[in-house]
Amino acid sequence: MGVLKACQPRKDLLSGSINLEIFTASLSQVANHYKGQGTGHPIYTDAKTFFAEGTHFTENMQMVLRDVVSRLKGDTTASALKRLETGFGGGKTHTLIACLHLARKGKELAPYVSGFIEAESLPEPGTVDVVAIAGDAVPVKEARGTELKPYPLWTEIARQLGGAELCKEVAEYTERLDSPDEAFFDRIFAGRKVLILIDELAHYAARWAVAYPTAKTMLSTFFMSLLGYASQHPGIAIVVTLAGLQDAFSVQTAELSKTLSDITGHSVDAGQALTIQQDAAGELSTVLARSETVVVPVKAKDLSAVLGKRLFEHIDREEARRTVEDYRHLYGRNASLLPGSLQMESFFEEMLATYPFHPTMLDLLNNRLSTVPTFQKTRGVLRILALAVRALWNGKTDVPMIHACHLDFMDSRTVDELLGRTDNSSMIPVLNADIGTSDSSGLQGGRSNAELADRANPH
Repeated sequence: MGVLKACQPRKDLLSGSINLEIFTASLSQVANHYKGQGTGHPIYTDAKTFFAEGTHFTENMQMVLRDVVSRLKGDTTASALKRLETGFGGGKTHTLIACLHLARKGKELAPYVSGFIEAESLPEPGTVDVVAIAGDAVPVKEARGTELKPYPLWTEIARQLGGAELCKEVAEYTERLDSPDEAFFDRIFAGRKVLILIDELAHYAARWAVAYPTAKTMLSTFFMSLLGYASQHPGIAIVVTLAGLQDAFSVQTAELSKTLSDITGHSVDAGQALTIQQDAAGELSTVLARSETVVVPVKAKDLSAVLGKRLFEHIDREEARRTVEDYRHLYGRNASLLPGSLQMESFFEEMLATYPFHPTMLDLLNNRLSTVPTFQKTRGVLRILALAVRALWNGKTDVPMIHACHLDFMDSRTVDELLGRTDNSSMIPVLNADIGTSDSSGLQGGRSNAELADRANPH
């Protein structure tokens, strides 16, 4: 039995109604949903659907959720600050959304997290105030009348906690560039349980630095004060995403350079934008390092489980075991032709974990392509594999496992995902001539070299 009978892909994936943007999580959309605004996809905005159908709880995600819940309950042994770090598409925003739902719904979600959080530890629904900030969307300036005034993060926090009325009460802090003091925090938190979520903090920091170069250190000063206050006041939990300096940020560099150019009024090229953002992230990292616990939400070992959860309704694990044994015999009969690593028990264990995808397929997408800054890791892998699965099932092409050779280059979307999103469009003529795409019919002879070779040797 092949993968067509052993697995059941998501219905919307097979029907073609799936929007590949479903794999792009947005903290703002979910936060707006709780305010009765926006129309985000239910797999993110509906808490129960998110936990039941859209989330594989990795070991590190479980740890973050446990600590957040413990901190909100008043446990001073739990870290007040969690910093989520990986490249883009590595589960950071997904983890923030999980924190948001759990803080908002609390005990209503007990059945979905019972494996790692006790029900009595969860808050009662509606007892936790949540501040959710998308650092690439919140402004650094605000129009008031005919003037543009600074809009620091502490203004946004006050606004989300108490609206215009609270902002008016603390105007002496929000209308200047100086970092607020303890009295400000006493007023805005007022003994409440508060979860603060900030996504893409470095993006905001870069914009703040170019908008207010003489006050760019105020953002770091603010976080120093906020973290100091939170450490002394149980019931306040903070989770931020701030990618490490080894991450290139290139997936957003073009957008950021345009944004910084608009703020400064002169051209800021991609290289300058990258340097500004890395400098801003570096300053914040120094401050956060004093209080943070750094977490990588999705590690390499988690990828196969994440893919299975997001792409399939069911995977027959018994069939997976039988298939791996078939490969074991195949590789054993051809041992002299294959790398020694394919004979090791660890490789067959990996095959079982990645089924129905062959490990070499995931190695290509996750390890090799992930070195390309514009490829969005888990998110990019999901997009490509969704297209591959749909092509195999709709074409009724039964295979024992899904290999890289099963990527359908006759599908223009697959070509765009693999080459367009990795800035490899110069490879398209090579793909047309050597492997074959829908454009290969325009070649002399009408077929690619691979198609001609298959015709000559049709085994």
